[in-house]
Amino acid sequence: MRKRSERLALVLYPALTLALVALAIFLPAKLSQWNDRLLLDEPHVLRQDAEREGFAESMQLSIGEKLLMTRSGSASVLRLEEDEVSVSFGIVDGSATVYKGQENYYTYITGVEATLPADSGDYNAGAEAEKWHGRLVQIQDELRTLYQLGAMPQLWSSADTVGISSGGQVLYMDSDTQVGFQVYYATLSRDPYSMDVAVDVQSGRILAFTISWPVGAEVDLTWGLRGMSNFGEGWRDYWGLDSVDSNWRNNRILGILDKQEATLISDGSYNANADMAFSYDGQTIYIPISSTAAWGRTCQIQWNSRSFG
Repeated sequence: MRKRSERLALVLYPALTLALVALAIFLPAKLSQWNDRLLLDEPHVLRQDAEREGFAESMQLSIGEKLLMTRSGSASVLRLEEDEVSVSFGIVDGSATVYKGQENYYTYITGVEATLPADSGDYNAGAEAEKWHGRLVQIQDELRTLYQLGAMPQLWSSADTVGISSGGQVLYMDSDTQVGFQVYYATLSRDPYSMDVAVDVQSGRILAFTISWPVGAEVDLTWGLRGMSNFGEGWRDYWGLDSVDSNWRNNRILGILDKQEATLISDGSYNANADMAFSYDGQTIYIPISSTAAWGRTCQIQWNSRSFG
């Protein structure tokens, strides 16, 4: 009996050894395949996007670095989900009327609770109103700063009721370094002007704008005591850049910044484009500026809009 067991062991031990070797070789690869299959079968998109977004913003970039990224063409754009919202604010009573889509969901008055319509679900229009009121105040503060620097005309007074609507929020991320930053878009409006802005979420700085008004409104853009003579230097200081090419004060750029309707009357519908050269950290940043005017339509001034369109 003992000899029979020994013979059986001599047969089984080599077989077990071969089986263990095969498992050591093939099992890790098989487990990896099973894990990959689980990842494909389960919804991980939201978590991965959140991790990607958090990592992309883990480094604090200067405005100059953000401008370089968007102008270099190396940035990819990830749209962050956000409902389209329109909000208008009353200066006198502090009221805010919130529209989600085409419907009036909520009228919010400071210090007063209001009841949501029955079909609004769990939509928190009060929080939405507070968020966009904060953004409106922030943008208006930035516009006042730019006006004082000579980098922006004055469109509205502090007493004007200005509407603001959401244009969404995006993440700009460098494809190589995976470093990025968030920008939100908004439209401010009060007759006769409408203004689209791109705002850096981290700093609150305005990165781009488009000012529009209807042809025939006979507007007179108010640039302050020095006119538009400090436009380039104002944006240099506002963005914290090193310098601006002094040649920006040429007739083409000055014409883009002013006398749009006069040019329309003399030359007809037109589209004028130029670039202004800034320097930052030894590199040149070309910022596009343009103006358009068309009979029966609108006049526009665009600043850096091609980078954040």
